[in-house]
Amino acid sequence: IAGTPDLMIICPNGMTLWYEIKTKTGKTRNAQDKFHEELRKLGHLVFVVRSVEQAVQIYNTYVGKN
Repeated sequence: IAGTPDLMIICPNGMTLWYEIKTKTGKTRNAQDKFHEELRKLGHLVFVVRSVEQAVQIYNTYVGKN
């Protein structure tokens, strides 16, 4: 489906994180922005991630370190 984020993480606490992976200067497309907004309206957490470190930090913030 156009605009679907690159990665969906189903977390142990029942939360779902969605990551759109971009380079430091990469921009989301209009279809991505719309899809992300629809996910957010449903209560999902959607992030544009620009590094592995950022992805791990987001995960640890919302799910916690194991």
